[in-house]
Amino acid sequence: MKICKKLLIPLFCCLLIGSVIPVCADEGVESAVSEGNIVDIDGEDNDLDEDVEMPLIGNEDDEESKDENRESIGEENIITDEIAGQNEEDTTGDIVESSEIDGAREPAQYTLRSQSDAMQWVKSKEGNKIGTGECVDLIKAYYEYLGVSPVYGNGSDYVGNTLPNGWQRIYKAIPQPGDILVYTGGANNWGHVAIFESTKITYHQNYIGKRFVQRITTVAYNGFDNPYWGVIRPDFNNKWYAALEPVNIGNECYGALIKNSGWATLGVKDSNVEVVKVIGATSEVWHFVRQSDGSYVVYNCEDNRVLEATGGINARVAQYVGGDNQKWYIYGRWSGEWIFRPKSSDYVLDIVNNSNTVGANAQLYGNNNSAAQKFAIYTFEKAGPSSISVSVGNSAAMTKFSWTAGKNVNYYNLRIKKGVPGNVSTYKDVWKIKATSYAIVLPAGYYEVYVDSCNSFSYSASNLIKFNVVQYVPKPVNSLKAQSAGKNKVKLTWLNDSYVDGYLIYAQKNGKYGYCGMTTKGITYTDTKALDSDYNFYWVFPYVQDSTGKMHPGGCTKYVFAKGTCLAVSNLKATSQTGAVRLTWSASAGAEGYLVYGKTASGKYGYIGMTTKGTSYVDSRASKKEYNYYWVYPYHKDKNGKMIVGGTPKYVYGKAR
Repeated sequence: MKICKKLLIPLFCCLLIGSVIPVCADEGVESAVSEGNIVDIDGEDNDLDEDVEMPLIGNEDDEESKDENRESIGEENIITDEIAGQNEEDTTGDIVESSEIDGAREPAQYTLRSQSDAMQWVKSKEGNKIGTGECVDLIKAYYEYLGVSPVYGNGSDYVGNTLPNGWQRIYKAIPQPGDILVYTGGANNWGHVAIFESTKITYHQNYIGKRFVQRITTVAYNGFDNPYWGVIRPDFNNKWYAALEPVNIGNECYGALIKNSGWATLGVKDSNVEVVKVIGATSEVWHFVRQSDGSYVVYNCEDNRVLEATGGINARVAQYVGGDNQKWYIYGRWSGEWIFRPKSSDYVLDIVNNSNTVGANAQLYGNNNSAAQKFAIYTFEKAGPSSISVSVGNSAAMTKFSWTAGKNVNYYNLRIKKGVPGNVSTYKDVWKIKATSYAIVLPAGYYEVYVDSCNSFSYSASNLIKFNVVQYVPKPVNSLKAQSAGKNKVKLTWLNDSYVDGYLIYAQKNGKYGYCGMTTKGITYTDTKALDSDYNFYWVFPYVQDSTGKMHPGGCTKYVFAKGTCLAVSNLKATSQTGAVRLTWSASAGAEGYLVYGKTASGKYGYIGMTTKGTSYVDSRASKKEYNYYWVYPYHKDKNGKMIVGGTPKYVYGKAR
């Protein structure tokens, strides 16, 4: 088989088979390829003449060869085949396809990148391997950078594959920076794709087998071996602000928004944004909060409504709902030249007629770089944060909060939350505290607390403290006493505990222990069902109640006992009378009568008499020679008529005259 001496090696191959490079050649080689033969260019085992030329670049293919390569695209691009016969000297190119003309094939994918952005990206990839190193890997990455979904296939497939919405495919176009160059031909009609910067500056991957991005400056875009078909032209964002970097004034700041020309302050009247008279009102102060996309939500400090572009032409304040018309990009070199553009529009914030008159309206207007559209932010110092600490009490004792003084602060708001870790809600908010401490009794539970340091337009939250308040358990009562108080009555007394809600009384009677009663109104209790014939044993337990009403009793370290009998008489006195001694006393509650016992100094103790009709008794047999000693006992009768005798005070004594 004879092979001609003139071989032109194609410069672009999207796929390599092993180590063999497919070639496009003149008629002889075409015949060899069509017969299934592989032309080896390694210099071994082939029929090539020694003077075979293998140029790395060039455009030496004759017109017949070029036409044959174009025809190899096949029926997949019928439109292109019909156009291929047009005058190749056309300098403008024919729009073969526009997704805006033919209808979008995919959801809207307008790129947010400018032409300048695109070229900077391409230049940054020089020397890098993208993907597997194929030419189409560069283009797929380019699609993704421009914010659209990449398409798949070989280089020649870009003659007819899906276009993102807004993009154009132009046959034989004079390229523009950022255009995707599409080449057909080559082995198996794989074709090639690249990116255009200028007539002799193009960017390729897998150029002459080098699988990284190269900047080619030695060959014109249409001077390579593979036939130049045309371009795919992205829908670049060439808005007035496309090449501008939004200003970053920090994550947040507070300040007055002022039209620099005339130093006119913007504020709020009702819902309208307009020039206002400066009186120091919070409606004149704005809170700028940076968003993840570099825009700012601008809150008015009067009521936290936000600056909003509405109806496309007016500026007002409204509740924040997250709309793009409530997010603002700031452009410019410095405060005083800043331009505010809502994310939803190409228009900018503008004061009607550049007026400085109070009431002049803030509107949206096309960017014209005029003084009516240039603003300054005169910043105010935000209230500085405090550091809070806590001295934890219990459910009966004060918990005290203390915090450091914040800078530029007028007052503090204490925020107390209660619940469980990870799920707390407001327990109590204490507003406008002038001091730097606050004390409160808190119910038992889990708490989180912080303090907001505030001025008229801003606040800063302190550190958060988490703590637990334990349930207070009262101490046992002191000085517990029991005394008989009358028929079937025993009176208990004890000392008070100020952190107690009440007392529970338990008793043991006839060998059985159980609840006896309770009190919430003092430190005494009278058992009206006490045994009178035997001792009653008593225990008193202090208790507190939590916020749910549950009782938490303390302990009891001792018991007391007494019988339910009459209390000993009081004010017992002995008075000498002629031939007798008169005894008097104060009545004992519940007594049905009184027994009188006595003895002389030398005599024996014994019964003297009784009375049921008063609180006196006359001993007409009293001794005149020696002292007579007396004891008076109150008594009552039980249900069986048995006399139950109470106690007696200290004896008294006297002589008959």
